[in-house]
Formats: sequence, structure tokens, C-alpha cells
Amino acid sequence: MPNENSIIEAIKDLLELEIENNSVVIWGGGGHAKTCIEMIRAIGTLKIYGIVDDILSIGDNVLDIPVIGNKSNLKELYNKGIKNAV
Repeated sequence: MPNENSIIEAIKDLLELEIENNSVVIWGGGGHAKTCIEMIRAIGTLKIYGIVDDILSIGDNVLDIPVIGNKSNLKELYNKGIKNAV
């Protein structure tokens, strides 16, 4: 479990991420998410903004992608401009 400092750093990193039209959020941080991350990276047309997961903690990483919240944050992310999710 991440400590308070790593959570604060993760939030700071999130605030610095630029939302683009091709930004995408990964919902879930398990094995299927890892496969999706690898596919998205291989295709190269989408920018992975972060992972939303109800079990993992903010500040965790999956394949170097930060966990940025849980499903309760999806509406906020949509309102910020992220219209794509996997």
C-alpha cells in the first residue's frame, strides 16, 4: 500500500498530465488491463491518461501507468475532457 507521500506525488503527476482528444482511461488494473495497455502502446494512436480501479490505491502503477482514482472519478474525468475508456 502506498504511503501518503507517494499518493501526494501521484496526484501532483496527475495534475500535470495534459488531456488530449486521444486520451484514454483504463478501467481496472488486472491482467486484462495490462493486455489493453500493451495493445494501446503498440497501436500508438491513443495516449493513456491513467488507470481507474476500485481495489488498487492512488499512487500504485500498472506497467508504469498511474492509478488515478476509482469508478467514482469517471464522471469528473469525463467532464475534464477524457471521452475514451477501455
